[in-house]
Amino acid sequence: MKKIIYELFGRTGKETAARKAIDFFLMILILANVIAVSLETVQSLYTHYAHIFRIFEVFSVAIFSIEYVCRIYTSNSTHPSKHRITSVLLYIFSWTGLIDLISILPFYLPMFVHLDLRFLRILRLTRFLRILKMSQFNKSLKLIYSVIHEKKSELAVTCFFVLMILLIASFGMYYVESNAQPDKFSNVFMSFWWAIATLTTVGYGDIYPITDLGRTISGIIALLGIGLVALPTGIIGAGFMEKIGKKNNEAEIKIIHVARWVSDLEASRLFYSKAFDALASARYENPPKGFSSYFMKFPDGPRLELMHSSQKTFTRTEDHFAISVGSKQAVDNFTHRLKNSGISIESAPRTTGDGYYESVILDPDGNRIEITV
Repeated sequence: MKKIIYELFGRTGKETAARKAIDFFLMILILANVIAVSLETVQSLYTHYAHIFRIFEVFSVAIFSIEYVCRIYTSNSTHPSKHRITSVLLYIFSWTGLIDLISILPFYLPMFVHLDLRFLRILRLTRFLRILKMSQFNKSLKLIYSVIHEKKSELAVTCFFVLMILLIASFGMYYVESNAQPDKFSNVFMSFWWAIATLTTVGYGDIYPITDLGRTISGIIALLGIGLVALPTGIIGAGFMEKIGKKNNEAEIKIIHVARWVSDLEASRLFYSKAFDALASARYENPPKGFSSYFMKFPDGPRLELMHSSQKTFTRTEDHFAISVGSKQAVDNFTHRLKNSGISIESAPRTTGDGYYESVILDPDGNRIEITV
């Protein structure tokens, strides 16, 4: 049962038809929730259909609660650790875990805490945050997250520089304009609001300098804003182009299949089906040569040809091949799942001398298979 739940809700489970259907259903449910929250703000609709909105809310929370419990139940597979409780806490306080909790918490909280009705209205609006759960099921949103994560250092430097400019402008404008406009530039915080509006080139016009020096500073800040506001956009745009470029380059050269001699063809077929969710082709037989083989098709990447010959004495070789799973966390999770399945682990996840993060497992013939980033 736990294995089935992990394959349906685990972060690195296989892409089965059932899992795709569940992901699609949850995406539709999330979008429907956002639409429902929006429609509830139309008072005439809410007055007439309040009971329908309530039923839909209860149904949605029930589904999201079941999903949340299932993810906690499989947390030792998605967030492996030595202790079960540690795995649960790692999931609960992870980014995705917090999003899952936020999506259902506004429903349950009023049951345990007596709150002012005006606050409840604000609490109801937090249901809109359920749209953040979309990132768990959409590859495009995951791409956005990965680009921002990879460029976080550059973005942090840019944000720090922008903040520094804002502070300098705020203090400068306060000392220049406070005497001329004590009602508009009464403190640094009022000046900070002006600096934000000017640096982002919005310029609401509710606060503006009237002294010559103040206008000069305002012009400089406005010009700086043109370049500074474009910096984060340029960094993220460059990150997207880099990602797309990598995908295009990877698509230019592709390995169709690799081959391996095995001593027991059926045992090897079962091993790769169990360990890597590979689908086997029809068995090929060539009786005159005593040759037989399977082509194993993986969810992604080249096929593996398993070959056996009754006329050839099989000797184990020290060859190996590597399978990429995407990240260090995925290597840990994947190796942990294989170990629980009874597959032999030769080497636990580690960083090798040449800089690769990998684990090593053995197939039925003792051949090495590297699970790497």
